[in-house]
Amino acid sequence: EKNKKPYAHDYDNLPSLDISVVVAYGKIIPEKILNAPEHGSVNIHYSLLPKYRGASPVESAILSGETETGVTIQKMVYKLDAGSILAQEKTDIKPDESAPELRKRLTKIGGDMLVKFLENPNFEGAGQDESLATYSKKINNQQQKKPQMQQNQQRQNMNNNQNRNNQNKPNPNQNKQNNQQKQNNNP
Repeated sequence: EKNKKPYAHDYDNLPSLDISVVVAYGKIIPEKILNAPEHGSVNIHYSLLPKYRGASPVESAILSGETETGVTIQKMVYKLDAGSILAQEKTDIKPDESAPELRKRLTKIGGDMLVKFLENPNFEGAGQDESLATYSKKINNQQQKKPQMQQNQQRQNMNNNQNRNNQNKPNPNQNKQNNQQKQNNNP
């Protein structure tokens, strides 16, 4: 019951801050808290917004077969992942990369981006194109296993295709042996 009230703070007595930073937080934060810091609040989001707004951008990118994703620093507004883009960096998704592995890389990228942003902050940013917005829903434990299972199946399919291709290719050593046998049989 007490968890239903996510913020037990006295909104009128919030601390004086320059900026607040939010990373991977799955709830909408009240506007009064977002706007309390002098420069507002920023969010590090693990997708190239406006694509994959919401709770599971890493898993959604993998499940959708994306080959590229990234990190976005956005100015937070009282709407899910819809604030102005303050910084953005792209990265490739490796063919055999799992969601935890990708998230670890994105966390490192996001941390580096945040340090650079805070050294020379610009809070204006560019608005997001709402027509390009897509949403990722919260993924349960069973669904979290699915991207890894799909990746394992894709790897198995690639290995099977490589094996078939290798079987169809002539073996240069076998050709040499056949030619030697022919020469030995023809004196």
